[in-house]
Amino acid sequence: MKKAFILGGTGFLGYHAANVLLEDGYSIAALSLPPMPSDNLFDERVENHLGDINAMSDEELLHLIKGCEAFVYAIGADERWLPDAPAYKSFYDANVLPT
Repeated sequence: MKKAFILGGTGFLGYHAANVLLEDGYSIAALSLPPMPSDNLFDERVENHLGDINAMSDEELLHLIKGCEAFVYAIGADERWLPDAPAYKSFYDANVLPT
């Protein structure tokens, strides 16, 4: 079975990317910030790990992506966070600069 890794699996983009990949026959490994938004968010083909990529070692990350043939980058600030107005700079700082 094909396997994909999703960085940011429980966010808006990551969740929907996982669903599309599952429809295409992939199993999924994902890394998401805690807490889980729902206990039954994913089906059994998704192996979701909770953690912060910025606090993990290279070895830990390599272990998570081992055997994956696709990678989806879906981290960043999303609709669960509402910055003060004007929001453009906040979203730019949170989503563009780290990428």
